[in-house]
This record gives sequence, structure tokens and C-alpha cells, in this order.
Amino acid sequence: MRKLALFILCIFLVGCTSKVYTDNFDKGKAELENGNYSEAIKFFEIAEEEKNTKEIDELISIAKILNDSLIAKKEGKFEASNYNAEKIIDYKIKEEVNKKIIESTKKQAREIIKQTDVESAQKEELEANISKGKVLLEQQKFDEAYTIFNTLVTQEGDYPSYKLFKDLFVQATNLAKETVDKKEAYIVEQQNKAEEEKKKKAEEEKQLKIAAENAKKEAQNAKVSKEQAKQLVIQKLQLPNNPNLFVEYEYDNEHGDYVFHVYEVVIDDAKTKEGHTATWGWYGVDPKNKYVYDAFN
Repeated sequence: MRKLALFILCIFLVGCTSKVYTDNFDKGKAELENGNYSEAIKFFEIAEEEKNTKEIDELISIAKILNDSLIAKKEGKFEASNYNAEKIIDYKIKEEVNKKIIESTKKQAREIIKQTDVESAQKEELEANISKGKVLLEQQKFDEAYTIFNTLVTQEGDYPSYKLFKDLFVQATNLAKETVDKKEAYIVEQQNKAEEEKKKKAEEEKQLKIAAENAKKEAQNAKVSKEQAKQLVIQKLQLPNNPNLFVEYEYDNEHGDYVFHVYEVVIDDAKTKEGHTATWGWYGVDPKNKYVYDAFN
């Protein structure tokens, strides 16, 4: 009877806060102060189901804003992250909420903004280095590009471990491998080009040699003209420069050689200019080998 009376008195006087509410409220505050906002929200919402108070509503709202700020930071949405963190910093303290908790969350909000600024700069630096490496790769400066990508890969442990940065380091890792593959392919390509150039040069030299040999053969096999053959006869016989001395082509013999009649006009009468011809000989010229010989011996 006494217990029933105390229960009824509790309901009328203070609403009798249950152990479920108190335990989850305390757990939520602990998680909130430790920066585990999603866990804090879970505990606060369980407490809220047990008993709805203005204080629990405020704490849920604060935890959600901080959680949104943290999620935005991890997703690289830095402006949104800072926007939500600023909400907490500017938060007006209400009587229902413990001032100690509010000051703790404001401190956490400032730390989020600080981290956000650092991570934003890190992200920009990573992206800038990746872009620089890509340009060098396009310019086929493989060693320089690889140095940039490989350096980034070795620095992964110095950066936050969530997806935003992991994706950038995966990209750097893939680009480092791509750079190695492209360098190897480039070396093979250059070797093939050099080999092709060598073969091409050798073929050109071969063709030039063949052309020179053919030209030589053609020159050797080429027939001299009748006029050239006539000069060969003059040179062979060492004929003097005499206007009365003649070398005349007569015919081609059965061998295809030119036959020339060499003769002199002898003036018998100076007054009448009459005279006779004196034959020096008949000479053949082989038009291929330029051989001059006596046609009748």
C-alpha cells in the first residue's frame, strides 16, 4: 500500500523519470561529448520515446547538426560542413540544456571547422599534384610523372582514412601503374621505330647500291655514238689536225661495229685544185667496249 502511494505521488509531483530514460540520456551525453554523434542520436531517441522533454529535443537537434557537419566533411562538402558547425558555435544556450554539454559541443564544432580547413587544403593539394602528374604523363615525361604519383601513394598514411581521400589515393596508385606501363610501351615502341628506321636505311642503301651498279652496267653496256666512235678512231691513230684528212662513217659490219674510212685528199695541181684521195685505212669500232681495230686485218 505504501509503495502504491509513493508511485502515485511520484507521478503527480515529478513525472517519475524512468531508468530507461536516464540510462539512455546519460549514454547519449557521453557519446555526444566523445564526438560519436550518430550513437548519441540513437540513445537520445530511445530516451525520447520513454519521455519527451525539451532538453532531449535540444540535444537530438545538436547531435544531428554535428553529425551532418561531420558527414559533409567526410564527403568533401567542406562548405556545408562549416555551415553546420557554425550553427553550433552560434547556438543560443537554453535553460533546458546543460551548459557544460553546450560548451563541449561548441568546442567540437570549432575543431571540425579546423579539421575541415586542413582537409580541404589537403584535398586541393592532392588533386593539384594528380593533375600535374597527368600533364607530365601526357607529355611522356614518365619518370617525373611516376615520382609524383608514387610520392602521393607513400603519403597515404598522413591523410584521413575515409572514402574521399581513399579514392584519391586509389587514383594515384592506378596512375603510377599506368605510368610504368606506358613507359614500357613507349620504350618498346621507340625500339621498334629504331629497328624499322635501321631496316629502312639499310634498304635505301641497298637500293642505292643496286642503282649505282645498274648505272655502271648500263654505262658499260651503252653504245657509243658514231661521232664518239669517230673521235676514238682519231685518238687511236693520233691523226693530225689536217683539213684534207677525213674520217667518214661508212657502214655497220656483221658484228654491229661501226666502220670508218680514213683518207686524205692530195692536191695534184695547185692551180686547178685537182687531186686524188689517198686511203689511210678502214677501221672498225666496237660501240660497246670502244675497241678500235683495223677493219680488214
